[in-house]
Amino acid sequence: MTEVVTITGVSNQEFLETHARPGRVGLSGGITLIDKAIARAERHLDDEGRWSLWSHSFLFQGRRPDGHHWVIESDLQINRRHIRLGVQENRISKYFNEGLYTTLAVLDFGLSEEQVVTLVREGLELVAKGKRSGARKIGLLLGVRAASVSQGGDRPRAGR
Repeated sequence: MTEVVTITGVSNQEFLETHARPGRVGLSGGITLIDKAIARAERHLDDEGRWSLWSHSFLFQGRRPDGHHWVIESDLQINRRHIRLGVQENRISKYFNEGLYTTLAVLDFGLSEEQVVTLVREGLELVAKGKRSGARKIGLLLGVRAASVSQGGDRPRAGR
């Protein structure tokens, strides 16, 4: 049975620093136009047609020697003269902004150490190969599966 724990009254940073572990999946929902478009599009996954709380998923890979937790995610990154779309690595600190990321969740699937190592290794392989998608789909499927298992149609929720 899926256990859903709702946590309020903590910052995004506190929440993520507390619950981030290698192999866990993070979900986020936000206020940007793309977040809203994704949440709206996912309403077809809900029996009652409700917009999703989640618009993005990512895989926690762990804390590195720089002291930061890192994630593997499929993302669109726009810099000055460079646009990068696909699987990439980012620090979790990008999710610390409560103004942009209003809903967060961390899903723990109880993976063994061997499974975590395999999952992170394969995620890093996608990063190295510059894959344009994949990790996002995997994360979305895991999130949808977890949501469908929870009682009464509740979505796994935690965070700010």
